[in-house]
Amino acid sequence: PTLAPAPARPLDVAILVTPEIGTASAFAVLHILGAVGTFWQTLHGQPGTPCFKPKLVSADGKPFADTHGITITPHGAMTDLAKPDVIIIPEAVFEPWGGYPDSWNPITDWICESYAKGAIVASICSGTLLLAETGLLDGEEATAHWAYADGVAERHPKIRMRPDRVLVPAGENERLITTGGFSSWHDLLLYLVSRLVSQAESRRMAKLFLLDWHTDGQKPFAALTV
Repeated sequence: PTLAPAPARPLDVAILVTPEIGTASAFAVLHILGAVGTFWQTLHGQPGTPCFKPKLVSADGKPFADTHGITITPHGAMTDLAKPDVIIIPEAVFEPWGGYPDSWNPITDWICESYAKGAIVASICSGTLLLAETGLLDGEEATAHWAYADGVAERHPKIRMRPDRVLVPAGENERLITTGGFSSWHDLLLYLVSRLVSQAESRRMAKLFLLDWHTDGQKPFAALTV
């Protein structure tokens, strides 16, 4: 898509967390997006302005135990953000051929409502499992962690899965973004910062946090299982 001008205000980013969602990438995204527009500038003695306002949100905003038993306290409920600019779904940690949590139903409804209002919706790794449940990816190309791609395709045959890809923009104005294995959050953040702020700021974040593109896709990693 055409690159947007740098945001006139910090963009509201909802990072969805639930007991089934892994929190490692959630906190990485929270930390790095919160540094865009400020961290590089601070290190160089320049004034900065935050470009994103990331928040951890859940269905009800209440504390919960994550997959490691650590208590996570979200900033609030997802409905506290009436019109998020970006929604990010971290990796889901459960077996893809089993039952899906009933607690996802209100979350998928909110994602659809936010997308209809113009939000960009992105998933990381196996977070595509949750995004696929919204139906927004039907008829579109998508990717996921290579080990989860078949599970998504089996449950949602209308999605054209591309397990070789690390990042796939799709949908109206490319506002649906899916990514591959866990560390593809690097690719997602570099892409979002390039697209929503500037390519220069994306390069700064890459230098500061040692982020890199997975230019060879996922096939080399899937082959290692042999």
